[in-house]
Amino acid sequence: MSGELTNLLSPDRVQSFRRSYFFRLGALGSVVLALLVIIHGIFLLPTHIFLTKKIAANEFELTGLSRSILSAGETSFEARLAVLSKSVERIELLGANEPVIKTLTKTLDILHTGIVLTGLSFAAPTTKKGTTISLSGIAATRDTLRQYQIALSNAPFIASADLPVSTYAKDTKIPFTIVVTLTKL
Repeated sequence: MSGELTNLLSPDRVQSFRRSYFFRLGALGSVVLALLVIIHGIFLLPTHIFLTKKIAANEFELTGLSRSILSAGETSFEARLAVLSKSVERIELLGANEPVIKTLTKTLDILHTGIVLTGLSFAAPTTKKGTTISLSGIAATRDTLRQYQIALSNAPFIASADLPVSTYAKDTKIPFTIVVTLTKL
């Protein structure tokens, strides 16, 4: 016997046979593919159900967290609002008083013969206390220091000029700090 096979079919029958073979092969492949899709779909169904429940739980937790954040945000908002309200009160107090430069100039214009001013500090007004200016320096004698304190106290825009009594302990070259409280204008 020979290893060569002889095809006795006509060429159009061979062509028809090949077409039907590939058609059956394609149909079989489609059925196998459809079965694979169905089987994998069945295996994915529990995962889908699990993930759906997990998403619902996460959304519920997110809603609870957003509510707690909103309440915390309201608390911080109220704290910031209180700070801003205090700032507004302070700005209103500053606006009600004479400008700082004019007040300091008036204070420094008060006659201070025998007094050398070495420091000056300004404290803005608060709700409890008025505007204060601290004047530091060295006085030549007790009398010049006392005259300067009286001149400060007699100024119309100054409510008080406080000087500790212990400052008068030295006779000459007396270091001092006078705290001047301004009147509201």
